[in-house]
Amino acid sequence: TYYHWASGSIASLVRHDFGRFFPELLGLVFQGHPHLPVNIEGIGNATGSMTGIAALVSILVDDSLYAKCLVLATASFFGELAIYRVFRETYHQRFHENLLFATMLLPSTIFWTSGLLKEAVAMSGFGWLVLGTHRVLRGRRAVGLVLVAVGGLLVAAVKPYILIPYGLATGVWWFWIRAQRVSGSAAVVIRPVYFVLGGAFALGVMLAVGQIFPRYAISSIVETTAGMQTTGQRITGGSGYALGDSVERSAGGQLLYAPFALFTALFRPLFFETSSVPMAVNVLETTAITGLFIRAVYRSSWRRLWEITRSSPFLMFGLVFTLSFGTAVGLASTNLGSLARYRVPLMPFYVAMVALWNMTVQRAQAPVRPRSRSAPNG
Repeated sequence: TYYHWASGSIASLVRHDFGRFFPELLGLVFQGHPHLPVNIEGIGNATGSMTGIAALVSILVDDSLYAKCLVLATASFFGELAIYRVFRETYHQRFHENLLFATMLLPSTIFWTSGLLKEAVAMSGFGWLVLGTHRVLRGRRAVGLVLVAVGGLLVAAVKPYILIPYGLATGVWWFWIRAQRVSGSAAVVIRPVYFVLGGAFALGVMLAVGQIFPRYAISSIVETTAGMQTTGQRITGGSGYALGDSVERSAGGQLLYAPFALFTALFRPLFFETSSVPMAVNVLETTAITGLFIRAVYRSSWRRLWEITRSSPFLMFGLVFTLSFGTAVGLASTNLGSLARYRVPLMPFYVAMVALWNMTVQRAQAPVRPRSRSAPNG
């Protein structure tokens, strides 16, 4: 692959003259414009950063492709484990086994985070970012801020757009914690100051991302999305899809397709859209998750599922992140194969939410066994 070839060439330069080329390598990682005698794609953006990160790994493992993939797979494993730790600290032990599967054992997540890909680096950082936020919100600010800084830096290097729905979801997470302290589980009863502060945090993150990465600024994100749609539709393939007119450049026009984009991100590919063996495996996964989703709705009601969700601030974080990130990747992607890779960050939260819905509903509907009475003496 390109990352393997380019990272190996850069690693050889660093070994030859560490003092000269290692600072240039760090500049590549942090999206600078280094002077390296290697043809590097994407200098100054996420592709260049991924090449630089791969080169750092290559220095450690002596250019072995297998070893590079293993290092990144291990890093993403611990990132996913960090997300599971938040669920484990939030929910009762009876839910842990299902939550472990949802956050760490999904086939698509394992597949797309076990190679020399941006998704592996993004998940390795995003998990620690979420755990660090959890620590900060629980009062362990020193440890939490370190985790937020490290995790956020990794995410920003390869997939900075993840930070936009993260900021929105974290604002809701903080707000829900504060609101529950006032009104218990009825978190919709709020104090305006909490709403304003939570919204200000979310807006601040979005503005900061836009300032550092102009491509994802609020003023240009619609244009960026339309551009990605146009580029994607020029590439034909058996798993391509188009939600609407790619020349639509207004926010309102793009939002018209938002429900279809969210449906695509969460439920597709459908069983009749299989075009290859990898797609068939993906169909099995989405079909199973969709079946559990329908089962929860059928056995309960939307109102009851909302009550389950709103009872947990972290589940509200997962809901907002899933909705916002899912809509974004559904709009920006035009290929079901690529979509399976792009949506990896939301899958632990989406599947965990569906699992919690089913387990909570099943537990509530389980018949209550009468207690046995001991026979009277005599």
